[in-house]
This record gives sequence, structure tokens and C-alpha cells, in this order.
Amino acid sequence: MKSRLKTLSALIAVSISYASGSIAQTIQSYQYNAQGQLIEVDGARTDVSDITSYSYDERGHLASMTNALGHTQFFSHDWRGLLERYIDANGVETRMSYDLNGRLTSTTVVAPGGDRSLDAVTSYQYNAEGDIEQVTLPSGERLDYIYDQARRMVGVFNHVGERIDLVLDDAGNLLSRTVVDASGTITAQQQRVYDELSRLITVVGAKGQEQQVRYDLNGNRIESVEALGGTTTNTYDALGRLISSLHPDQGVEQFAYDGDNRLTQVTAANGAITGYHYMDGQLQLISSPDTGDTQYVYDSADNLIEKTDARGVVVQYQYDALNRLLAQSYPENSYADAQFSYDQGSNGIGQLTGFSNGVATSDRQYDYQGRLQTLTETLDNRWHFSTAYHYDLSGNIVSINYPSGRIVYYQYDDVGRVIEISMQASAAAVPQTLVSDIQYQPFGGVASLSFGNGVSQQYVYDLDGQMTAVTTSGDNPLRASEYRYDGNGNISAIIDSLDITPTRYLSYDMMNRLTWDQEDDLSAEQAGEAFSYDQAGNRLTHQQWQKPNQSTLTTLSYSPASNRLLSKGEQAISYDATGNIIGYGADQTFYYNDNNRLVTYAKDGAWLGGYAYNAIGQRVIAYGEVDGVGRQRSLHYTQGGQYLSESRLSLGFDFIDQQTDYIYLGTIPVAQVRRDYNADGATVAESLLYLHTDQLHTPRLATDAEQRVVWRWNSDAFGSTPPQRDPDADGIDTDVHLRFAGQLQTGESPFFYNYYRDYDPSLGRYLQSDPIGLAGGINTYGYVGGNPLGYVDPYGLLRWPGDIYDDAVNDTKRKFPNRNDGHWNGRADAYRHCLASCESTRENGTFVAWLTGDANEKRGDWLRNQNQREKNMDQWNNSCGSAAANDSGSCAGNCMKYLKNDVLDSGNGTGGSFGFGNGYWD
Repeated sequence: MKSRLKTLSALIAVSISYASGSIAQTIQSYQYNAQGQLIEVDGARTDVSDITSYSYDERGHLASMTNALGHTQFFSHDWRGLLERYIDANGVETRMSYDLNGRLTSTTVVAPGGDRSLDAVTSYQYNAEGDIEQVTLPSGERLDYIYDQARRMVGVFNHVGERIDLVLDDAGNLLSRTVVDASGTITAQQQRVYDELSRLITVVGAKGQEQQVRYDLNGNRIESVEALGGTTTNTYDALGRLISSLHPDQGVEQFAYDGDNRLTQVTAANGAITGYHYMDGQLQLISSPDTGDTQYVYDSADNLIEKTDARGVVVQYQYDALNRLLAQSYPENSYADAQFSYDQGSNGIGQLTGFSNGVATSDRQYDYQGRLQTLTETLDNRWHFSTAYHYDLSGNIVSINYPSGRIVYYQYDDVGRVIEISMQASAAAVPQTLVSDIQYQPFGGVASLSFGNGVSQQYVYDLDGQMTAVTTSGDNPLRASEYRYDGNGNISAIIDSLDITPTRYLSYDMMNRLTWDQEDDLSAEQAGEAFSYDQAGNRLTHQQWQKPNQSTLTTLSYSPASNRLLSKGEQAISYDATGNIIGYGADQTFYYNDNNRLVTYAKDGAWLGGYAYNAIGQRVIAYGEVDGVGRQRSLHYTQGGQYLSESRLSLGFDFIDQQTDYIYLGTIPVAQVRRDYNADGATVAESLLYLHTDQLHTPRLATDAEQRVVWRWNSDAFGSTPPQRDPDADGIDTDVHLRFAGQLQTGESPFFYNYYRDYDPSLGRYLQSDPIGLAGGINTYGYVGGNPLGYVDPYGLLRWPGDIYDDAVNDTKRKFPNRNDGHWNGRADAYRHCLASCESTRENGTFVAWLTGDANEKRGDWLRNQNQREKNMDQWNNSCGSAAANDSGSCAGNCMKYLKNDVLDSGNGTGGSFGFGNGYWD
């Protein structure tokens, strides 16, 4: 029967009754046309209009979607219903082509201006069975895929003949993964064993070392055994919720939940209890022994609108109709207020285009593919700095214009890996090669490179992917370090083949925390040290010795059932209410702003350092006494958060007298260029240093144009040993401010700035509690779990490589095992990212979900220099997952809806997969 109704409408009121007796209600309204198609959604917000509207073509296909701010996306479909044209809210067009079987053969992001040579075309080829066998990216990079008779992917190979071989069992489980170079030599391998239910029970490394897992009848992981025998035992309640973990050191962590399945309490092994309290389904209070009580208030759309910390500092948040943060306000301190703007300028719709506070104003511009093009920052309403990025069609960065005017160029091979870095001091200068002949492990990290001064560096890996040697040599050998590992993958010895530094032997406790670091030369200044810990990872003792009969023992004490350090030897340590260290005895004092960021450091009553931050939390100004002279520096960052450069003001603060630029190969710092200016802005001196790093990309040597070692940092494990500023004894001191990954030491204090926090190398821990709480680890002050030779923490949040994301992905694979065998990891991988992000958002909140996803992409950088296209694609799908978490329905259902409606990105890195046809996942 034909409907007489022109539109249908529905008012959906979702009421949830909680075990505590509270009731939460969310109201959204929906309107439909006569065909039952959704044409309007009015969201839960009552303070703004948050209506999204949809229109359809005469065949019933989605034709447009307009959000609450009037941003419209347009869609057109072919006669088969396949999406063939998409125009985003910035007017950028993407075209799709298909073969006669409805399979996607290409996506083209159309460049504005009509120059078709600038179109970004990704093409797909299929075998006779319809499996995708080749993907070619816009800049020509290509991957090919091999399948068995059951149409399962069993191999991947690239342009240069490197490949990954996969062996599957009859159930499709991965039994082995082998990486082979172009000559056929195996470079990495791993084997896996599964039980009869296809659950992973053993991972076998290249040396035969095994990691084992056991499950209960419900599929919960109840036991994990490391290669050296350390066992973690998990206990679950009748509802399958983790209630305790017994670790190898016999420390027990406990977890409690309410009647609505929400985590309410975490008890650490040292008795520290963190409580989570809810009201109307929302987290209302976190009670922490480290940071005190933090209270939260939300609006009708579950946006956080007010937070009060243990100091009583209140911060209020405002959002636009798309629930994007517009303002962060401090009623008691308007100077700390921050504003955020979106959608401005060409290609700006959907992007963060500006942010500001009382310290700095930043503006961002994007290109037609949504990539950051220029970043302009103004400090103190006076100093202006600009950074610009240029990309190839695949999204790889081909050049960076630094605030100093320096231009750094990146050249890529056919696989999309950087093979050469060069620079120009300015646009008119002669190009200079910095790094060339860069070689890689197949599908892995850097294997070797040559610096512009003739020095070369080689990295050697074992079949487990562990770096076993780093050698640096020019006309003469400069450094040769060999790394040996125990069965758990911890470094057990560092051997200097050149005998420049003593061999170090290291050992660890059952939790893989460093307990012993012994040099074989007892006459050395720092012959050895030993550490002990409590069951939460707090350092209890630190023993140092130069000779067997000359040692010092420092004992540390903590607040009961807390991670707050109360004393180090005779030195008392004091805190504010949120757990920031405010005093080392009476001689060192610290002051913080309303965001818990360090703003002042003083010693013996003298003010030595001051700091200021921009609206997104980056330290942009550092002022302090360095070598007895007061200096102010401005800090600049890459779009990924690496330290890009420093600009130093003159003694009179009236002009910039020095700029230092850092140049990277992925996450590896390879060069430092320092330029000095006179008052007229003319260059009076310029020095180029080449940086040579260790197994964690920490700078250890700097060489000049003549291959002389002019700076050396042979530090202890936690970094407290100062560098040698004049190792060549020419009377000239050289400074390199980079330390461990993500850390900067500018001289006005003994601490290392670590992006979101400040690290004290003498203690191997942070001055502040972790801003993401227990999401960064059970000890909110600890640095990389007490294992600084095996892990890094580039953002001061959590250690990398870490296992938070791996656990999320593994849990997703366990729940949805049939959703992970996708072609080219395209739509399957897109779905997996969406699902993991959605579940993480619902369980941990948007910020932790974003952090987890972002950490995984950054970790891809650290492990294999992941290309920008992959990162863009994964981050888009992660953001879709967070959006799916805010929709009603299950995460699995919402992400599947996004997949079928081509919202997810499975290959072009710009949002929207547009491929394979909707029937693929039916």
C-alpha cells in the first residue's frame, strides 16, 4: 500500500536505569521521508542547534549530508548503486572507478586548478578469483599480494623484491611470519601455536624462546608466561570481568566493578587505591592517592563541560554544534583561557585551524587532501614563526620550511622510504646533502646511512627484529656497540668493540625492571649501580659504586598506599594537592599553572627557570640562567610533536640572536644546525653537526664536518650522567639539547622536558603524575616501567613499544575473528580500527581512546617508519570509531554501518573507502 505520509518522525528518548538507582535520559529526534529514509537527526544538545540532514537521489541513494554548521558533502552513484563521485565540504572531489564485476579499480582525489598531473590516483588490480593482488599508490609505490587456493593472503611483496611470507593452518590462523629480502635471505621470523579453539597459546621467537598463554573455558586469558618463566595469573568473576592479576614478583592488582559493569576501583600492588564514581552513567569523580579527587560535569551530549582538580582549580569547556572544543576557561585565571577555531580558510572545513591563549596564537592551513600545509605561531604578541610542509601525491613529506628559513628536502624510493635528506640554508642557497644512501630492513627500520661528512652508520638486527649492533665510522672508527638480549628481550650486555667505553652488564627483576648495571672497568668514574623496587615499581634503593669498597646507598621512602615519593636519602620531597612535586628539601622549589604544568624552577632562593605553554600544551617559551647568563628560548615543533627548532633571544630580548634546527629521518635525529645572527638579522656564524644515535634513537655522538667527535653522551641507564661538551679537547664547548626520545634539556634546570611532563633522570621518574592516569601504567610517576634501555616515552604519557593497543586489537580479534581476514587489510583493517576505537571510547573516554590510537601510529613510526598515508587512514578510522561510540547501538553494528556506507577509509587516506561494493561484508 502506498503511504500517504510525506514525512515520518520519531522522538527517541533513551532512559537507562543504573544499579545505583540513578536514571540517565538522552533525547534525540529523527525524521524520515515517505520511503522510510532518514532525512534529519536532531541531536541531544539543547544549547545549540545540532541537526544533521540527509537527501537522496531518485534511486534512493544518499545524495548529500549537511551537518549542524551547514557543511555539506555530496555523493553520486552509478547505475549499480556504487559510489562514483564524492565532494567533501571543502569542495574537493574524489572519483571512483569500477570493473564490470563492481570491484573498485581506482580512486582519484582531484587536484584543484585543473592540472590532472596533480590528481592523487590509487589503483587496484585483482586476480582471476577476484582477490586484490596489487595496490599502487599515487606516487607509484606498489604492494602485491599472494593467495592460496582458499583465497587467503599468504604473501606480500614490494617493488624491490622484498616479501613477507605467511603460513596459515586449516582454520586460517597465522602459524608463521617470515620476512625475506630481495636476495632471498630471511631477515625476520616468528612462529605461533594455537589450541583447538584457534586461540593463540604460544609465540616462538627466532632463537626458540617462547611466550605462552592459557585460557579458561570462557576464553579469558588466565595465564601469561614469559620466556624466562615470569608468570602473570589473571582471575575473573562470574561475568568474565578481570578482578585480579598476580604478577611474577607476587604483586597483586585488583579490580572492582559496580552493578552496571563499570570499573569502580583499582588497587595496586602497593595498596594504592584509585576509585571511580559515576552519576547518571557518567564518570563524576576519580579519587586517586597520587592526584587527589578530580570531579567532572557533562552536558546532554556527554561532553565534559567542567573539571575541578584537588587544588580546587576549575576549568570549563565549551563546544560547537559538532561537539568540538571551542574554549577552555579558568574562572579564577583568565590568562590561562584557551580558544580553538575550526573551518577557516581554504580546505579548512573539518580541521582545527587555530588556537590561542595568553602566551601564543597559532594558525593552521591545509592542502586539498587535508594535510597540514602551514603553521604560523605568534609568541608574546611580538615574535612570529612559520613552518610549512609540502607533500608528494601519496602524502609523504617532501620538504619542510623551518622557522629559520631553512628548507629540508626528503627523497623517497619506489617503496615510499626516505633515501636521502638534503637542505638549503635559504631558498637562494646551494643545496647540501645531509644523509644519503639510506638502506632499510625489509618492511622494517633503517639498516644503514651515510652522513654528509663521510661518516656512515650501520644497524644490525637479529631475526626477532632486535637491534644487535650499531657502528659509526668515518676515516676512523668512532663507535661500535654490540647489544645482547635475555630471553625476555631485555638488553643484558652492551659491548664496546672499540674499548672507548667499558662493557656494561645488565640484569632485571621478574617484572623486567633494571636492577643491575655494572661496568667491567671498576676504575671508571661510574662503575656501576643497582636498584630495588616495590611491587608498584617505585624505586626503593639506589646503590652506586666506583670501586668494590667505595659505594653509596640511597634509600627512598613513599607515602603509604601511594606512589608519592616522600624522601630521597635525607632530602624531603613535598607535593601540592594534585601530586605535583613542589619542593626538593628547602633548596629547590617548583611552581605550576592551572594545567599542572611546570612554570617556575628555583634553587637556593634564586629563580633559575620559567616556562610557558600554548593552548595545546606544548612548551613554547623557556627562560632561565644557562652558564650564568639569562636567556629566553622559543620552542617549535613538527606536526607530530617532535622538537623542530629553538629560537633564542638576545640578552636585551630585542632580536633573535640564534636559531637551532633539528633534522630527522622519521624519528631518528640525524643533524643539528645552529645559526647566529647580529642585530640586523644577518648570519654571523653557522655550525652543522651530524647526530649519531643508539638502539632507541637517542643521540650519543655529534660529529662536525671534519668527522671530529665534538659532543658525546655516554650516560647511565636513566640519563643522569651529563654529556661531554668538549671531548676533542679543543677548548670549545658544544651543546646538543636532545636526550631520550621526546626529551629536551635546555640547561636552566637538571630536568628533561618530556612534552606533557618533566623527567628527573636522577630519580628515573617524573615530577608530575601522569595526566592520563592509570591508562599510562599502574605507577603514574614511573618512567617506562623501570626499563630505560628497552623502551621510550616520547610524550610523557606511556611507554613505547607498549601493549595497550595490542591488547585492544587482540581483544577485537578474539571477539570478531572473521572480521580480520580482509583483502590488503583494507576494509577489514578499517573496521578493526573503528571497532577498537569505539570500544575504547565507551570504556575509557574519548581522550584515552585517541591517545591509544595515536600511540599506535607513533609506535609504527618508531618501529618501521610507517608512511603518512597509512597513518592518515588509520587515524581517520579511529576517529570514526569514537563517533560510533556516541551513536546508539553496538560498536560492532555502528562500525559495520560506517563500513557499508563507505564512511571508513580502506586505502586513500582521506576518509571514505568507496570500495569493494556493499555486498562484500553482507
